[in-house]
Amino acid sequence: MIKEPEWKFEKTKTKIVQILDINEEKRELDVFDLEALMPFVIDVPSNLLIDEIQKGQTYRATFKVFVANLTPDIEKLWEKESKASVAMRKSIETMKQSGAYGKLYKFELVSLKPT
Repeated sequence: MIKEPEWKFEKTKTKIVQILDINEEKRELDVFDLEALMPFVIDVPSNLLIDEIQKGQTYRATFKVFVANLTPDIEKLWEKESKASVAMRKSIETMKQSGAYGKLYKFELVSLKPT
């Protein structure tokens, strides 16, 4: 069992995003940042209504950013998964080249307003 990393609040951000997919069971939104041109996942807390969010719609999303250090257990899991996944291998390579490797980021939705 992998231990949950120690998440620390870093900042609150607002971005224009398009909703790519909605996972109601996990309470997650797959979004595409229209400014940075990159996808990421935002967790939706239980106090927000996920069923009113529309796939394909563009929103102004305000979310909390949490950061944690990459743990040895998670790094081992990534190494194992990257052996079977070219996309995972490329993601790890990109993180290493950009200097982002070693940090984990988590995003929690605060508000979502249609644009």
